[in-house]
Amino acid sequence: MNITANITVSPNKKSGVFSTTNTTVVNSSSSEVITITPPAGYLMKIVAVNILINFITGATSGSTGLGIGGLNIGRYTNIQMPYNQNLSMVGLLPNPSTPISGETLTPTTEAAFIAALTSAVFSNSNPLYISYTNTTNANTQTGQYRQYTVQYILEPETVF
Repeated sequence: MNITANITVSPNKKSGVFSTTNTTVVNSSSSEVITITPPAGYLMKIVAVNILINFITGATSGSTGLGIGGLNIGRYTNIQMPYNQNLSMVGLLPNPSTPISGETLTPTTEAAFIAALTSAVFSNSNPLYISYTNTTNANTQTGQYRQYTVQYILEPETVF
């Protein structure tokens, strides 16, 4: 299931939080995409990303992945985790901060990973997307939740 959110601008408020939890099944070799679109005339930057996706019960091989990028530009960051590990981010980094055997991070250093997220600018024509990919040999279980939270700032296009 894909989720689309259109951000609105509140007077005198430049920051906001988008949060959603999804429990629909993501089949093996499938993905789910969350798209967050700022209003026309505004640019959005990421302040923090908190994501929690539990490992897939019953999976015995493969991996899960999380890509964050601009819908029309491509991925800025990617995390790939083995089938038997939770996939999560806290603040701007994968959690736990100590790499797990089999974990792949793009960009490969924490500093470059943070820089890629915080330097990215999203617009109405290039919305933020978060893509969760299940390449394990099992489907996610009914009720197994995936929680996504993005803290962002909005500015008129002329400011950034």
